[in-house]
Amino acid sequence: MSLPKKLTICIVHYRRLPQLKKAVRCLKDNTFNDFNLKILNNGYLDNDIKEYLDSLCEDENIEVVYSADNLGPGGGRNVLISDIKTPFVVTMDDDVYMTTQGWDVPLIDIMERDSDVGAVGLPLYDQDGRFMCLGANKVNIAKRVIKFSPYMILPDDYSDDFLEVDSLSCVIVYRHEINDHIKVDSMCQINDDWERSVALKRMGRRCLVYMRGKAVHERASVNRDFANYNKSRRDYRKIRQDYLLLVEKSGLRLDILRHCFYKYVCLLPNNITRELAYRWLNK
Repeated sequence: MSLPKKLTICIVHYRRLPQLKKAVRCLKDNTFNDFNLKILNNGYLDNDIKEYLDSLCEDENIEVVYSADNLGPGGGRNVLISDIKTPFVVTMDDDVYMTTQGWDVPLIDIMERDSDVGAVGLPLYDQDGRFMCLGANKVNIAKRVIKFSPYMILPDDYSDDFLEVDSLSCVIVYRHEINDHIKVDSMCQINDDWERSVALKRMGRRCLVYMRGKAVHERASVNRDFANYNKSRRDYRKIRQDYLLLVEKSGLRLDILRHCFYKYVCLLPNNITRELAYRWLNK
């Protein structure tokens, strides 16, 4: 008799088929624990995508969900994590590659040993093996203002296996009990990031990064060849509207630089705002 699965891996996909194929292949090759895979195709479908997703569904452990509209990464993730049967869950981008054999073992082990740990992430490296960031965010909340930034530096001479951080991004392996802290109201990626980071910081359990592991992040959308992807995903008028609604609901806002960017600069034409976002906010 087979043992119950411990892990469900959730991926929101939008117009990045080569990256999705590689991500799924790496998961199949390198994940130790038996897992369920859930993929949401987020509003764009062509023949190549349909053919590939149909082929995945031949595996009984893979479920594909189709959305007629682009729900945004947060909305898409909400759909995927709404019906999870395993004790542990992974959310990850469709251009992230788990290239290390057994990458999942130490992350699940620490959560099984320590009930105080709510979620674990991995440092992110580029495809040439260079360190990019810790896959985690610093979050400071004072006077209803959020200072939110990624950990960009690998700590010098850090000897422990795990580093405690405020919150996680990109790859989040978490226990099912904190599911509500992963769900967001935001429809846009940028707002999704800080809304979830605040929830994780406030959840009452620790977030850790496994310093001996790594995930490879292609960051495909930074490539200017992804113009159609960015046209939909980086609609700055929509991001502005989403940001202002989130500010109104939460009673929180970002630091003055980012607040002014999303409230005022995002009223400029999208191509101008995109360039400013790259140069000013690295977004």
